[in-house]
Amino acid sequence: SSNYKKSTNCKAEAEYAFNRKSKIIPLVVEPKYKADGWLGFLAGSKIYVDFADKEGEEFDKAYDSLLEELRRNGLDDTNEGKDNTTAVETTTESESKPEEPIKEPEQPCIQTREYLSVPVASMWHENHVQEFLIDNQLNQLIPICESMDGEALIEFHHACETKPDIRYGLLYNPKGEHSLSFGTFFKFIAKLKKYLPKKPIPKLYFRYNFIYPSSNSTVVGTTDKETNQSK
Repeated sequence: SSNYKKSTNCKAEAEYAFNRKSKIIPLVVEPKYKADGWLGFLAGSKIYVDFADKEGEEFDKAYDSLLEELRRNGLDDTNEGKDNTTAVETTTESESKPEEPIKEPEQPCIQTREYLSVPVASMWHENHVQEFLIDNQLNQLIPICESMDGEALIEFHHACETKPDIRYGLLYNPKGEHSLSFGTFFKFIAKLKKYLPKKPIPKLYFRYNFIYPSSNSTVVGTTDKETNQSK
């Protein structure tokens, strides 16, 4: 639909699924809508299932088409028809299975803190990165940052701050592989900032004009002076 195309969250979700080479089945929910732009690229020549303005028997046919597409794409676990699906939808909340919490990776028993002797993260080795994560209780990031040195960790930190698709992939991983909690994500952003290389101090230039009095004419002298501005 046009609203789906306009949504940045939907775009990030669709691009993530495409990059993961997941099965994509386009559903049309807006009458006479034709996907274009990024949505048209992702949908490509795939078979669309049209649910727009469908009621009664037409909706049932569209639903059957969706089930057939799921089976054709190797997703056979469709509860064998609408009757079973309806039964699942009408179960009470008490009967539904609660979501399992994200499990923290086990923390190594022996851990040093040599990274503290290297104040700038760009100079960290791989073991320094692991020490930093464990010392700050960022264990969920350990498998994600495996084999990263300090420079790679800084690039990862920058991507987490500036790229929505990276954030979405970390926080909403549909398969639960290395998913992060919001607390761990924002704690990592905050904790690493103190170890980032300092930005160069901006320079300001001032121009002074000197007027020298003279009996016949006025001479104007100019000099430039450079100074550093410290915050």
